[in-house]
Amino acid sequence: MREVVWIGNSLEGLDEFPEEVKDEIGYALYQAQLGFKPRNVKPLTGQATPKQEIELIKQRLKDAKQLEKERGQ
Repeated sequence: MREVVWIGNSLEGLDEFPEEVKDEIGYALYQAQLGFKPRNVKPLTGQATPKQEIELIKQRLKDAKQLEKERGQ
């Protein structure tokens, strides 16, 4: 099973959501950990271009890898 890496205060922020929302997010994360695509997944939207969205994802992955490296030391 893949590990969930929480960035910044994302875990604490999640705790502020209603129980129903937390359950839905938790199940989607569990499915992703198992390698499945959660049924309610949507692509990133907003005013960013696809290139900007890809760069954002790359940066988040880089941040997650750095955190993982720091935890392993």
